[in-house]
Amino acid sequence: MADLGSITLLLSLALAAYAALGSLVGQWKRAPELVISARYAAYLTPLMLAVSTTVLVAAFVTHNLNCGTWRDTATWPWTPGSPG
Repeated sequence: MADLGSITLLLSLALAAYAALGSLVGQWKRAPELVISARYAAYLTPLMLAVSTTVLVAAFVTHNLNCGTWRDTATWPWTPGSPG
C-alpha cells in the first residue's frame, strides 16, 4: 500500500512537470496537440494526488506503520516507553 502512495506521488510530479513544460513548448511551437495533451496531464494530476492522499489516510487509520517516516517518528500511546 505504501508503494502505491509513493508511485502515485511520483506520477503526479511527472504529470505536473509534463503539463507545465508541454503547454509552454506546445504554445511556443504552435502545436495544439501538445497543448491538449498537457491539458489532459493537468487534469490527471489532482486525481493522482487524491489517490496518494487516500492511501496515506488509509495507512494512518489502519495504523499501518510500514511507511518509513511514520515508523521512525511516530509515538503512539500504546507504544512502550512513550509519554502519555
